[in-house]
Amino acid sequence: MTKDKNIKTTCNKKSISKVLPAPTAEVVAEIVGVSESYVKKVRTGTRPDKSPAADAVKYCNELLIDGQKLLVQTVAEIMHSKQIQQ
Repeated sequence: MTKDKNIKTTCNKKSISKVLPAPTAEVVAEIVGVSESYVKKVRTGTRPDKSPAADAVKYCNELLIDGQKLLVQTVAEIMHSKQIQQ
């Protein structure tokens, strides 16, 4: 038996991630009015974040992430109330 077959993993490959993906650089760039590459550079930290455009990118990104979370919570509440009524 090979060495690799003896290694056991505890990873459940059937699990589904409940984390929403981050807003794409394309969406943030379109909202803020900058290029996609600028958004990517601000996210990775290769661009100085002292400029107003960088602040706008960060703020827009945070708003989109918070909005996604709120949307999921609202949909869950609506579905929960629907199940109770049925």
